[in-house]
Amino acid sequence: MPHIKSYTRISPDLKRIAWFVLTSANLSKSAWGVQRGDYYITNYEVGVAFLPKFITGTRTFPITDEDLTGPIFPIPYDLPLCPYDSSDSPLFTRV
Repeated sequence: MPHIKSYTRISPDLKRIAWFVLTSANLSKSAWGVQRGDYYITNYEVGVAFLPKFITGTRTFPITDEDLTGPIFPIPYDLPLCPYDSSDSPLFTRV
């Protein structure tokens, strides 16, 4: 199973997104690696950027059925996002 990350820009009313990126790449500085000469190439990652301009010819993707100007874009999480609660605990398995 790939370890994926997703990044998006959600509208304030939580009904549309301006773009969506699905990737295996980390965007944190700690994931960049060590500089070797002029380059930071320490591994290779792949990703896909979904831009509505090139897919539906619109400026945004709808993510609810309230404003259908195109197909609903299936984002992989629920909205609105909620912070972790103090009673939450991380999921882990023992081997």
